[in-house]
Amino acid sequence: MILTLDITKIESGLYEARLSEGGTEVTAPSAYDTITAALRAVAQDIPDDFAHFVEVHYSGVSSGTIGTTRLAVEAEAVAARLVELVAAVHRSEEDLAHRRQAQASAASG
Repeated sequence: MILTLDITKIESGLYEARLSEGGTEVTAPSAYDTITAALRAVAQDIPDDFAHFVEVHYSGVSSGTIGTTRLAVEAEAVAARLVELVAAVHRSEEDLAHRRQAQASAASG
């Protein structure tokens, strides 16, 4: 079974983690002070006989599917990758908006 871990930034230094399977929450949402802490705690709390894989989502991006043991060990790297992906998506969206604006200005000018 592959679980989905959705992490939401509530405010600076406060993240909510929701673990689900097929859209059904399997644990109550929990709060953490960092993405890394959320990843590590949730991965360590998943019983071995329940699930072995998790797909992590944060701010519209996914880390892909990762083993629960690996997630616990590599939580800091996975968190950094998620933050990098979110930043890249935002830069890409801004670049696209600027290109569209330039094209619209050129077309009307």
